[in-house]
Amino acid sequence: MRGLLLLSLTLLATTNYAQDFAEDWTRTDCDGLEHHLFAELDAGNCVIMEFAMATGCVPCITAAENIGPLVDEYNALYDNRVKYYTFDYDDGLTCEDMLAWADEYALNPTAVFNNGTDILAYYGSMGMPTIVIVGGADHGVDYEKMGFTVSQMENIEASILQALGIEETTVPNTYETPFTVFPNPSTQTVSVSGNAVISGNVTVTDIHGTMIEHTGNFTFSNTGTATYSLNVGNFSNGIYFIQVNEHGKTYTEKFIVNH
Repeated sequence: MRGLLLLSLTLLATTNYAQDFAEDWTRTDCDGLEHHLFAELDAGNCVIMEFAMATGCVPCITAAENIGPLVDEYNALYDNRVKYYTFDYDDGLTCEDMLAWADEYALNPTAVFNNGTDILAYYGSMGMPTIVIVGGADHGVDYEKMGFTVSQMENIEASILQALGIEETTVPNTYETPFTVFPNPSTQTVSVSGNAVISGNVTVTDIHGTMIEHTGNFTFSNTGTATYSLNVGNFSNGIYFIQVNEHGKTYTEKFIVNH
């Protein structure tokens, strides 16, 4: 029944209000801990709210599986300032149901709530999941979207950094990148195809800047075929970077590992 309701609501295209500023709320999570949204934002935190249907919604699971590792990465970098809250979209489940759902799919949000209908109504979306990212002293909404695909992760990442007030300076990309990384996201192998002929040192790093692999004097062709491959089967889920240093220039491309 909940799946049919979601389908009907999605097809009816309920109005999305695209709010510029968050609405405050205070709520007790399924572990009995109280959370105050504006207190979190005033403390300099970013808050991600995912309104999910815990039965029959594959994109809800996919969203959590991709956003969760990113949250962990940024919390390691930025003093646990990213809060990831998961809400039942229609208050139809118990806390036991929501926690069991999170455990079943090994999801690890900061907090789980079984009552999010009134919060969701403010943002006007009823397609699941609906993801909202808020932050800053002005309590601004940096991201608000109904539905989820992995291709949205780059925008979600940028929105988290914006909500934290941080410029993305981890790997500056001063020059146009003459190569393509694929598939992205990847589960087993990342390949690189050159868009131009370049030769240089290849370095692979994680989001912390830790070097994973280094190859000296590698040449990329522009034949359209993969000239460099990296096995990422043992990599943890998260964001990584391939950098090529050629004659004082550093070319950088980001890729995501999602097993």
